[in-house]
Amino acid sequence: MKPEPAMSTLAEWQQSVAAVCEGRDAGMSALQGQVINESHWALGLKVYRNNFLGARLSVLLQTFPRLLSLLGENYLQQCGRRFFSDFPHDATTNDMNHLGKQFPSFMSDLQAEKDELASYPWLADLARLEYARHTAYYAADDRSFDFEAFQELDNLGKDIYLQTSNSLALISCEWPLHQVDCDIASGNILEHYPFKRQLICVFRENFSIKTTKIDEAEYDLIKGLFNKLPMMALLDQCGEGASALPLFIQRGWICSFTHKNHPDDI
Repeated sequence: MKPEPAMSTLAEWQQSVAAVCEGRDAGMSALQGQVINESHWALGLKVYRNNFLGARLSVLLQTFPRLLSLLGENYLQQCGRRFFSDFPHDATTNDMNHLGKQFPSFMSDLQAEKDELASYPWLADLARLEYARHTAYYAADDRSFDFEAFQELDNLGKDIYLQTSNSLALISCEWPLHQVDCDIASGNILEHYPFKRQLICVFRENFSIKTTKIDEAEYDLIKGLFNKLPMMALLDQCGEGASALPLFIQRGWICSFTHKNHPDDI
C-alpha cells in the first residue's frame, strides 16, 4: 500500500503560499496536494494573490507621494507591479514600513528604458529622497546625548566614535532636487531644471520629517560619521568642517557616542 504523503509543516505551507503569491510555479505544485477543496483552490489563491499584491501596491503609493503626483496612480501602479516582479524579495518583506528599498534603482533603470520618462532625469533621485523620508519616519528612537559623560572623557582620541541619528540620511544629486520636490508638492513643476549639484539631509525632528540643503563640508562630515571614523580622524579629515559637530549634536543629528576600541562596538 502506497504511504500517504506527509503533511507540510506550517512554515513550509506559508513559504508555498508566498511563492504562489509571487507567481512561482514551485509554490503552486506544492500546494495542490494540500488544499482540501481542490476544485476551488486556484480561485481562492487568485483572490489571495490579488490581495497580497494590492496591499503592497497601496503601501508603495503611500511611500512615494511625489512620484504619485507626478506620474499618476495608474502609471505608478504599473511600475509597482513590474517592480515586485523584478524584485520579489522586496515584495515579500515582512517589514512593510521598509517596503520599496530597491525602488529608486528600479526607477533609474526604467527611466533609461521609457521615452515618456526622459523629461524627468532626476526621477530616481526623487525616489531616493522619498524613501529616505519614509524610512526616517519609521526609524527607531534615538538615545539622548549624554553631555556630562562626554565632558568626563579624559582622552578625545581615536577610540571615541560619534553615533548619528537613526533617521539621518544623505542625498547627493546633480539637480536642484529640493526645488523639484517643492514644485511637485505645489503643482508648479517646470519643464526643465538645470544641472545644479545639491546635497540634502533628511532627518526626523519631533515626529516631523525635515529636508534641508547642506554644504560640501557638512556633507563630508556626515559621510565620515556614517563611515564610523573615530573622532580624531574626523578632525584630521574634515579640518574646519569638523567645527559643525556641536551644531550636529544640537540638531540631534549626532545623538550619542561610545568610547570603544572598534567602531563595530557602537
